[in-house]
Amino acid sequence: FRSGGRFYNGLESNASKDLRSRILINGNPTVEKDFSCMHINMLYNKENQSLKEDAYNKLSGGDPKLRQLFKLIGLVSINSENLKKCFSALRYEIYDNGLKSYFEDLTDNSISRYYDQWVQAHPVIAKYLSSDVGIKLQYQDSRIAAGIINYFTEKGVPVLVVHDSFIIEKKYESELVDKMKS
Repeated sequence: FRSGGRFYNGLESNASKDLRSRILINGNPTVEKDFSCMHINMLYNKENQSLKEDAYNKLSGGDPKLRQLFKLIGLVSINSENLKKCFSALRYEIYDNGLKSYFEDLTDNSISRYYDQWVQAHPVIAKYLSSDVGIKLQYQDSRIAAGIINYFTEKGVPVLVVHDSFIIEKKYESELVDKMKS
């Protein structure tokens, strides 16, 4: 009961971002807001530091596919219990997400070049990589999401949740952002 627990499985969870952008609530346009680099930020906060910029853009140089690769490395690594399992999961994710073109092959050596770049860019949180801390972070982010859901539910305002992102009527956008910040 202190692990996992993320909010998903509604229709909105399985819809593409483009499709989610077309959702209406009470017949009104909606917005989707999310916590940027949430788990990475949470790890920095555990070390009493703050992330100065987007964790993935820092490494990708503006290339969206490379950003996707570094995001996978960051998230898969904090959700793996050891480096061997991390690289095995990354191999699958790289192939499944169409990122194989960044690699000559998908050997551990080839993957470790990008993994090592991640570690060098984020030494403050390197000790959390391949530590399986992700499941605990999911529990913490589910508690944050529950607080936001409860706040709007008490006001009678519908809010949809996709992990760490929230879909709400556009007229409540600034209130949602304020609640997320708090």
